[in-house]
Amino acid sequence: MVSKEKYIAWSNNQKKLPVFMQPWWLKAASYPFDWEAIVIENGNNIIAALPFTIRKKMGFNLIRNPHLTPFLNLCIDFPKDLSKQNRLTFQKEVINKILSNLPSYHDLQIRLHPDLQYPLPFSWKGFKIDVRFTNQLTLSHRLDDIHQHFKPSLKRNLKKAEKIVTINESNNAEEFYKLFSMTFSRQKKPTPYKLKTFLKINDACHQQKSRKILIAKDKNNNIHAGIYLVWDKEFVYYLMGGSNPLFRNSQAISLLIWNAIQFAHKEKKSFDFEGSMIEPIERFFRSFGSSPKTYFQIKKSNSLLFKFRELINI
Repeated sequence: MVSKEKYIAWSNNQKKLPVFMQPWWLKAASYPFDWEAIVIENGNNIIAALPFTIRKKMGFNLIRNPHLTPFLNLCIDFPKDLSKQNRLTFQKEVINKILSNLPSYHDLQIRLHPDLQYPLPFSWKGFKIDVRFTNQLTLSHRLDDIHQHFKPSLKRNLKKAEKIVTINESNNAEEFYKLFSMTFSRQKKPTPYKLKTFLKINDACHQQKSRKILIAKDKNNNIHAGIYLVWDKEFVYYLMGGSNPLFRNSQAISLLIWNAIQFAHKEKKSFDFEGSMIEPIERFFRSFGSSPKTYFQIKKSNSLLFKFRELINI
């Protein structure tokens, strides 16, 4: 059934729920739209849950990830002692129930959490499945050992950046947003998230003590770059980054990410770069010793217009 209230009550008992699945995140990141959740019950117990945003644009109902939400987890509580084959059968049944409870929509696009590695049941129900990649770094070793596995070119860039900038924590979200927007301005692209939306998410993260803004400045107080981190029980996520095009050669982003990795190591968490399908960016993330991790985006259109969505921009 569709029940935000039951999802919220259920989430209160989930100790390792990813930050992107937390009700406070879903509320802030769905702004100015609303969010909902499907819960599948067995008696009085919830055995599966999937939240999502419902966007209404020009008379269309669009099911999406909330803003700045790289993936949503289809949480499944598997019965104990299931064999591998029976787990897949159980997962298929859960996915079918989730899909049968979806509200009416014209177009659905959801990026699913990397934990879900068996998307075939979606394909059997007519969904298109796109393979995407994130990059993750397990931080169970000493920092010196982690640094040792950086590519030589990255090590040189870090030494260069250390001579030019220093890294400091900031609470100025609007200042960071300007840096973030500069990256898209340089590419002559619109900033994908409006300031008001970002500030909603920032305020929620700040209240939950689940975010950190790191800024790189030189001795003349020029801001070179900044990154925005969020975290949960298991991961620190490199959510956003931006740099001033005038100082791109300072390698400040490399030093910022190295500082973020050190923070994650101190907190005994892994680090998620969020990955990229763009070859130079993916190569840059791998230079830190990270490993690629697949996740899946499911898509389905119930509207002829959206079946030709490459011709429109909604």
